[in-house]
Amino acid sequence: MVQLLHEVWRSKDSDAFSIANKCADELRAKMEPEAELIHVIYASSWNEAMALYHEWRGWAPYKPMVGAPDPPYSEEQFREQKECRP
Repeated sequence: MVQLLHEVWRSKDSDAFSIANKCADELRAKMEPEAELIHVIYASSWNEAMALYHEWRGWAPYKPMVGAPDPPYSEEQFREQKECRP
């Protein structure tokens, strides 16, 4: 099972959590060029990433939407992320 990189970025106004990819990098560079990387999380699905994020924040346990699919990340997604982040 693959794990993808997720990042927490801090700007003067807020923190942002997202999967690390080219689109997130480009948007952040335009919207918040002064943002600083403060934490990374590796997870095998979005729900796992959110659970780990909530734990890191000290928040209540993450509760996924009932019935929402949570497929594990694929090898293709892993390769795409590696191309952007060697």
